[in-house]
Amino acid sequence: RKRQEAVVGLLKRFDGKSQETEGEVKKAEAEIRAMLEAKAKDSSDKAQKLKEWQAKHGALLGAEGLLKARKLSENSRGTILALALENLEHKEYRVRLAVASVLQALAEVDGISVYLKAKKVIFESINRNFTRNSGQAKIKNQAKFLLPTADLLSLVSFEETPQQEKGGGAAKEAKSTAVAATKAPAKSAIAGRDKTAAAATVVKEKEEKGEELSLPSTATVLPTTTGNGAAMGGGLPMLGAAGKHKGLRGSVLKKHGAAASVARRAKIGGQRFALPGAVKGKGDGAAARPTTTTRISKPKELTRWKAELREQMHDTEGWKSLETSFGVLKAIVAGSGTAFSKHVDREILQLIEKASSHTNRFVREIAYKTIAEIAMSCDLETLKKLAKITCLLLAKGLSDNWSQVRYASSIATRHMLLRAQKEGFAEEYLPILLPPMCINRYYVAQGVRIYSQESWKLAMGTRGPDLVAKYISNVVDFYVQQAQADNHAVREAACACITELALKVDRKAVSPKVDVLLETLIDCFKDDSWPVRDAACSACGDFIKAFSKESKPKMKKLYSLWFEHLKDSIPSVREGAAIALGKALEAYKEAAVEVMEKKLEETISAVREQKDSSTSLGDMANVTQFGVARRLTGKASLEKSDQQMYSCGSLAPKMKKRGAGCMDHSFQRPAEPWEISDGALYLLREVSSLAPQLVTRFLPQAVEAVEKKSYQHHVYLKQTFWRAIPVIARNMGKRPFKRIMEPIMEPLCDTLLCENKLASHAAADCIEALAKYLGQMILAGRLDDRMRDKIRRSGLVQIAL
Repeated sequence: RKRQEAVVGLLKRFDGKSQETEGEVKKAEAEIRAMLEAKAKDSSDKAQKLKEWQAKHGALLGAEGLLKARKLSENSRGTILALALENLEHKEYRVRLAVASVLQALAEVDGISVYLKAKKVIFESINRNFTRNSGQAKIKNQAKFLLPTADLLSLVSFEETPQQEKGGGAAKEAKSTAVAATKAPAKSAIAGRDKTAAAATVVKEKEEKGEELSLPSTATVLPTTTGNGAAMGGGLPMLGAAGKHKGLRGSVLKKHGAAASVARRAKIGGQRFALPGAVKGKGDGAAARPTTTTRISKPKELTRWKAELREQMHDTEGWKSLETSFGVLKAIVAGSGTAFSKHVDREILQLIEKASSHTNRFVREIAYKTIAEIAMSCDLETLKKLAKITCLLLAKGLSDNWSQVRYASSIATRHMLLRAQKEGFAEEYLPILLPPMCINRYYVAQGVRIYSQESWKLAMGTRGPDLVAKYISNVVDFYVQQAQADNHAVREAACACITELALKVDRKAVSPKVDVLLETLIDCFKDDSWPVRDAACSACGDFIKAFSKESKPKMKKLYSLWFEHLKDSIPSVREGAAIALGKALEAYKEAAVEVMEKKLEETISAVREQKDSSTSLGDMANVTQFGVARRLTGKASLEKSDQQMYSCGSLAPKMKKRGAGCMDHSFQRPAEPWEISDGALYLLREVSSLAPQLVTRFLPQAVEAVEKKSYQHHVYLKQTFWRAIPVIARNMGKRPFKRIMEPIMEPLCDTLLCENKLASHAAADCIEALAKYLGQMILAGRLDDRMRDKIRRSGLVQIAL
């Protein structure tokens, strides 16, 4: 920020045409060139390295400012271009970003010539960085693991044990050879690998013949460490408990993961792992031990090191300089404007296509941003070519697991589609782009959701339902596919979109697809993720209400699922199931009343069986300490690494898509009796409008259930009941409700004095709502002196009764 402020101050000073100002500009140019031309010095001083990249970053910011102010001459601009390209793959990310800004400013001044001069360097950088080798990755927190560079087998050494001391001079000879080997560097990595392979072959042959293996020298077994960690692999004989030598069955350690296995086997003979050069004897009778600064205390740290390496190679960090090199290309496109259209050739489009499918999400994101930049500035002919090639890529980006990639693809889609509509050729791409655009309006990430909703309004206007009906087959196929996605947030959005089909789209278009859509929702009913189950539950209710005739064959299965969710451990799921059952009551009336009456009879008084030790969300383990999740180590960390990653707080892949039966969601536990009664209260609220006779019959039992206080979670049942009473009163009507309200008044006033604030406020809100609906005088006539005293002592009711 300070460097940017300095650049702004410099430009304000140059805001003039005097000779003095021109002289200062030339002086600033010279300083900028000097800072950019300065070569990095080989130094271990962190402060010096920090100062070097900061100088380059400041110089690039200054160059960008002078370019925007049009203060640089043509020769100076050529020099700045060459120096900026030299820093295209600088180690510091912020320097690379500044390079992109400088090239955009150059393109705004000099036009397409900047692209022609820089094209070769940029494309070489992009192609060179598309893949990377894990052996070249640097290890973060190296001191934490007490490890050297990438040659993991150079960690393998042995420690002299008392058995070896008694065994004679073989161990001493091996020890002295090991120390000598650590002091003398190898001539070449190739020679080291040859020795390793030869040693492994000898071990394997002797083991197959059943011969006893003697301990070879460490210099023969261990490859020599090279700068890039190329020397790896080898078969290392291990010591038995009695000092005898056991082979590794001829295995060659070609991967870091195999070292963990070596470490486990080493425990048999009491061996330890140490870095080369760490074997220091304290005398002939002393065991050789590693030093504390280089010792690996536990073999599992080897697997932790491997997990750390994989993590750095994963989807959460950049991919060398590939992202920023693509960013430079995008910046030049933005700076060149329409002039770049002629240069959107096959080579660029192939690079974009390749990047949009890259394993790293930052690379995918910048690819879609580049498409958006081209779509905004290109001419009509180039736009048609771009749309034809990138249409499927955009649809794929709109369905990406990372919300940042979805957002970038949404931007590109909006710009391309709006221009295509203006030019009159957008219709051919709607069958591909419309389904993912539609589902992103319900995506969990707020930025993606809001932007997609705005794009839908701009592109579709008021024609949205008609277009969905027109391409209903494409839309339904896509929704079904997304309902089976690994990301639970995507499955939830798919359920919401299916609900929309029932509510907003032409009935004739959706009717042939009802069977497929219901099967999809029933499948989501069994999801491990409760938001998905909740969304599927509500969607089924809307479908039943809109397509009662088509849905009738599946009602038996749906009733079973709804009743199971009516006792779910999540309160919102219980309420959602009751709402869906209320919609089924609207669709099937008398037939549904009989089913629900039977269910209420079974569940409304279930709380009688409640034990004093009740639970809410029970059996759910707290896997954090002080709110911070602990890092997995060892084997567990490897099992969780190299897996598909998700954004937006997604629980995938912990949350499974679905199972085999209605109760297969593994995150569900047996329902508590109070939860069963709680679901029944929600259901009683929903049936009160169409079946008030059920309220008249079951309200006394509901009051009895609410009055039970011997268990811990009785306050939750009270909250549900008192929030439901005003709704029940309005649904039944004043006169029918006044006939049955007398039993609720005493427990209602008692709850006002409850220690639980949510329960007491729910009771106060209930009293105020009833007073407003029935009238204060009528409600006051139902109160005796004891009830009025409780209302007065609570201080929560704001009306006079």
